[in-house]
Amino acid sequence: MSQGPTLARTYFNVTSVQLVSYSLSIFLLVAGITQIVMRKKHHYSSLKIGIVTQLAAVLLVLCSVYTTDPFLLFIAVMLEGFAYGAILVGAATIVNVVARQSQRHHLINLLYIVGYVGNWLPFSLSVMMDHFSQETALNAYLFLCSVLSTCITLSAYFAGRGQPKSWVGA
Repeated sequence: MSQGPTLARTYFNVTSVQLVSYSLSIFLLVAGITQIVMRKKHHYSSLKIGIVTQLAAVLLVLCSVYTTDPFLLFIAVMLEGFAYGAILVGAATIVNVVARQSQRHHLINLLYIVGYVGNWLPFSLSVMMDHFSQETALNAYLFLCSVLSTCITLSAYFAGRGQPKSWVGA
């Protein structure tokens, strides 16, 4: 997010800092609403929906970079908020289901630590932008995100195949 305002202004020609700030606020609102709605879904369904949406959002961002379309980028950021909320609910629920009572707090702490470490990924974009052109850095970063998202999607798909049918639905 640290590069968001810079990229919005220089790459997508969005000159209003307020629009970027509002987009972040709407992202958080979408993530929060998704967490409330997804609690009613089965945790595997929530996680899979979130993972697939994550991949779609990353690919949509990649399309927005090639078309330099700020509206497409905005839609991708909103999808990212949805994915964030769905993945968080699914992962936290799975930890609560599989953890023994004595380990539950420790595993939930580890889940949040993994989430915070994952939030460092955009730092790689900042480092790339220090060493390469903006377009090269953005493309390399989005390629990295696409590969990671695809690997996670495939992992969730193959992990779900081993589950009994009653766990996969709803």
